[in-house]
Amino acid sequence: MKRTLITILTFLLLSGTALAAGSSNTYSIAWDIYNNDRVAVITWNWVADDADGSVPDSSLSTIHATLLKFYFADMAETTPGGVTAPTALYDVTLVDTGDEDVYGGKMIDRSATDVETVLPAIDGCLGGRPIYTGLTMKVGGNSVNSATGKVVVIFYK
Repeated sequence: MKRTLITILTFLLLSGTALAAGSSNTYSIAWDIYNNDRVAVITWNWVADDADGSVPDSSLSTIHATLLKFYFADMAETTPGGVTAPTALYDVTLVDTGDEDVYGGKMIDRSATDVETVLPAIDGCLGGRPIYTGLTMKVGGNSVNSATGKVVVIFYK
């Protein structure tokens, strides 16, 4: 009961949003424990601008960045919108404060129709990547007005 209440309160109180004209990029975080590991799942839901197809960047709040410090980024999943899909081969990056892509380019050229998953890459090697700074999710290469999509990233500690 106590763990459920904490999870619900965390979810409700700690969410982030980035907005531009006719577009949005929001995230939420779910915290849990799995096989004795602490797990955080961040879900970004984005809507492209209704005039030019651009998607605003979405940075984690300072609180979330602090809570994720020393977690490891693991699997990421991209899901294109069901009603209005993005441009084929659109790009997703998750960058740290040094503008380094956590997934090493593995989320470039996403499918406009299929759900795709990737692992982080460090110098071409796949595996968990330690997080020690803030993160910003970026969507690029889309020109479809009002396109939608979702990016889910799993972190563990």
